[in-house]
Amino acid sequence: MRKITLCFTFLSLFVSLASAQQRVVDSLNTLLSNDKDDTGKVNHLSSLCLLYSQTGDINKSLDNGNKAIALSLKISDEKGEANAYGNLAIAYDAQSDFTKALEYGFKALDIAEKIKNKDVIAFIEGTIGIVYDDESNIPKALEFYTKALKIKQELGDKKGIARNYINIGLLYEEQGDYPRSLDYNFKALAIAEEIKAKRLTVVATANIGVVYESNGDNAKALEYFEKAYKLYDEVGDKLNALKNISNIGNVYQSIHDTAMARKYDMQALELAEEIGSKSEIARNIGNIGGIYEDEHDYKKALDFGLKALEVNKELGRLDQVAINMGNIGSAYGNLNNYKEAEKYYLQSLAFADSTHYLFVARENSNALSEIYSKMGRWQDAYTYYKKYTSIKDSMMNEDKSKQIGRLEAKADFDKQLVLQQADDDKKSAIASEESKKQKLVILFVAAIALAVAIIAVIVFRALRVTRKQKDVIEVQKKEVEQQKSLVEQQKAIVDEKNSDITASIRYASRIQRALITTEDYIGKYLDEYFILFKPRDIVSGDFYWAFAAPPKPSTVGRDNDNKVLPIGDDLGGAVFYLACCDCTGHGVPGAFMSLLNISMLNESIIERHITKPDLILNDIRSNVIKALNPDGKSETKDGMDCTLIALDVKNKMLHAACANNTVWIIRGGAELIELAPDKMPVGIQHGEEKPFTLHDINLVKGDCVYLFTDGYADQFGGAKGKKFKYKKLQELLTANALRPMAEQKKILDESFESWKGNLEQVDDVLIIGIRI
Repeated sequence: MRKITLCFTFLSLFVSLASAQQRVVDSLNTLLSNDKDDTGKVNHLSSLCLLYSQTGDINKSLDNGNKAIALSLKISDEKGEANAYGNLAIAYDAQSDFTKALEYGFKALDIAEKIKNKDVIAFIEGTIGIVYDDESNIPKALEFYTKALKIKQELGDKKGIARNYINIGLLYEEQGDYPRSLDYNFKALAIAEEIKAKRLTVVATANIGVVYESNGDNAKALEYFEKAYKLYDEVGDKLNALKNISNIGNVYQSIHDTAMARKYDMQALELAEEIGSKSEIARNIGNIGGIYEDEHDYKKALDFGLKALEVNKELGRLDQVAINMGNIGSAYGNLNNYKEAEKYYLQSLAFADSTHYLFVARENSNALSEIYSKMGRWQDAYTYYKKYTSIKDSMMNEDKSKQIGRLEAKADFDKQLVLQQADDDKKSAIASEESKKQKLVILFVAAIALAVAIIAVIVFRALRVTRKQKDVIEVQKKEVEQQKSLVEQQKAIVDEKNSDITASIRYASRIQRALITTEDYIGKYLDEYFILFKPRDIVSGDFYWAFAAPPKPSTVGRDNDNKVLPIGDDLGGAVFYLACCDCTGHGVPGAFMSLLNISMLNESIIERHITKPDLILNDIRSNVIKALNPDGKSETKDGMDCTLIALDVKNKMLHAACANNTVWIIRGGAELIELAPDKMPVGIQHGEEKPFTLHDINLVKGDCVYLFTDGYADQFGGAKGKKFKYKKLQELLTANALRPMAEQKKILDESFESWKGNLEQVDDVLIIGIRI
């Protein structure tokens, strides 16, 4: 579950939602009951509109805002009408209805400009900037923040200047320009501390924490969030205090300290319930559910998800309802209740589509594709996978547009800063010139004409040299800026390409892991085992596969000496198949081969009911060759090295076929039994194609059976940078065979990492251990 970090725009400064918030609402409602139809009543209704929008009660906010407009029109109160339209814009923005928010914002601006009230104009322009900011229209947001800032500078309003510095700083934070964002927020903090404006101080402090968190500096983020929390507590602003507590919880969750994250989120929830902020109650309930999901406690995650859904439905927040339903679907999916998961994912998707919430629509389409795959509904899985890719492509195009907008915004804002600096330089130059003229007048009175002439010549030459130098500097500056812009554009293109490729490979990894047999499935049939799986890249050429075959009429038995009798086409009773495979190549090519070979295993064993491991490998080899070499002209040896065992745990019987890889059985912690492999792959090869050998062996209780690929033994490392080798692996397994399987896995993993050291992993690693 993704938790959303809070950024404080100057809207949070227009009204103080403190510990006495409910009393303020009650007081305003009491005043309303006694108000006459005048400007006072308009102001009270407008204030309630803003108060309710900040607590998340959108319906009450809209009701009071519309009443304020109706009354202001009735009594011709244009200032009250402008403020009411502005507060309604804030309410619609809180509901992510940006079209309505801008409509009401511009209505308010028209009225404010008509009555020429600069304070109201600045307020409305700032509000419109926030709506554009929330809509990710960075150039427009910058335009209106700059207009508001200019008015505040004209009025000498330091509070207003600081508020707009904060908003501009937030724009830079959204664009990932953290140094500039910090610069503007620290400027705002300096002004706030200078004029002793506590609320401005805490907002700037909180935003500095947000920037540090975005930049990955968690220690600094915690420092400033905790400062902001203490300051909000001092001024009695419990709403923003609880938001800072939530932010602290976010940081702890991002560094995987779920205990501390839960502590702060529970504290925030208690504070939200105390002040009656339903939107914050829903947010923190959802956050706690996310923590339980990270801890794999899916029942509690489900419980908190349902509670958050109930509150957001009551508030009519459709975007949050979509998120909650998706989280509930995820919890049901992790609990293997696919019917309920499907139900909630579909509802979430419907809400996401209706609110154009593309991120949620994309994630839910992907989740539905995975759910349908698990349910065996392949056509539905394919349909929603196509929807997922379509939304993903759409979002990618939007992201590109936003990136262009951000670059344009940076250029526009930098241009404005240059113009402002040029204006300041011009004023300074004029003042300096006036001073020089006065000195020249004094010198003219006191000195002779020749001295004046000499000075004039010197001054003229100095000015000419200065102009030439300035022209050269300006040309050089433009060239540097052009080169910098070109480098930034090229870097952005490379970063985007890398991001797209990595995202595609990561999704391929999810598909591959979905097809690899889960350890939960294997654990149903094996009492004690381990799987050490360490892909070299994001996707892997190594894979493991398992299938539990139902019992069949037995054709397998033992004679009086307890020796295995010859077997027929079937192995008889319930058999657990386990394959440990290494496909040609690793990374993406190896992953493609792994998907092909998993499909071949399914077809041979599940669909064609071939039961003997040697016959299964013969069948797979034939089909791999047909698939990869239909014309018989391939020069490559595509296929896989594979160990396939058929294990009758009840009767302690093991049947195996080995293609290039062997099986080791360690008995009594000392005796090693090795099944000799056939020196040929399951796939295309040169030379005579021989059938694979079937190995049958009686097992005894306590035997440890090991299957592995060549990645572990082939790893370079140690003091001399040599291969680990099979002999050393055999000694390591034998020395630890009597230990519990989980401990064996840990020892193998730690030994591998210690041997590898700072060297790169050369191949995928897969080792499977089973105790009989």
